[in-house]
Amino acid sequence: MAKTWVKSSIGAITIEADGSERKRTFNNIRADAADEKIATFGNILSTLTGQPTSKVQLTSVNSVG
Repeated sequence: MAKTWVKSSIGAITIEADGSERKRTFNNIRADAADEKIATFGNILSTLTGQPTSKVQLTSVNSVG
């Protein structure tokens, strides 16, 4: 069976000043996104929002068949 990449997205959770979590999703991520670039994206998001990023997760959707 062949596996074909369909799409990828990044989910990021930042911590608000009051301690609550804010979830953000970024779509249309490249199929070959490297781990270090995803981690760097989390750091950039923290800088832009002024809030710490607690989690960055890559989700890929593949078609098998």
